[in-house]
Amino acid sequence: MPAGTVLGGSMPGDRGRVATLGIEATTNQAICCIRLGESIDSPYFVTLLRLGSTLLLRRVGGAQPNLSQDLIRSLSLPIPPLPLQQEFARRIAAVERMKSAHRAHLAELDALFASLQHRAFRGEL
Repeated sequence: MPAGTVLGGSMPGDRGRVATLGIEATTNQAICCIRLGESIDSPYFVTLLRLGSTLLLRRVGGAQPNLSQDLIRSLSLPIPPLPLQQEFARRIAAVERMKSAHRAHLAELDALFASLQHRAFRGEL
């Protein structure tokens, strides 16, 4: 699968999930394959879909609504010049790294707090 290819889940459970793959893959009715042109940066496109929940809002069906190929083809998304897309993707990646670091620090603080509580209730403080 070319680097400019985005896979999107179209069935319940995976609906609206998107990812890029740099390998060849076989798809079925549960996976939508979106091939991007050279003027669209795949990390930008994936982030745009994830942040806007665009795919989740546009589904059809009754008890188990699905995304159709026609709905995906009809998406109207802002496509700025390639350098702006790449800058957007870089900034989103930086924010994701900061979020990950903050989660790790929060886990450390939770562990320290639990340790202090344990010691306090045992009368060791």
